[in-house]
Amino acid sequence: MRNWSNYDELIGRLAVPHHAGQAYRALLRAGLDALSAIRAGLRHESAEVRRHCCLFLDHFVTQEAMDDLAAMLDNPDARVRQRLDDEHHVVDSH
Repeated sequence: MRNWSNYDELIGRLAVPHHAGQAYRALLRAGLDALSAIRAGLRHESAEVRRHCCLFLDHFVTQEAMDDLAAMLDNPDARVRQRLDDEHHVVDSH
């Protein structure tokens, strides 16, 4: 098993279907150490990356990440918005 320390690289691998599972598990193992990369990943061009970052925050949500999650309610990809709704992370006040 590879010891990942470049969390930004792992975030990029979330966009590649055959690498996403391994990258996601490595990020989960890193826990809060990967939080800044996860927060940046919420703004990634790939909806799959954004969705995985929301999934990560199911396990490691912090107060500062809550603002990032709230901003995801306006995400153009329905899968990302659905992830937030499914987990009831953020109450839509629109």
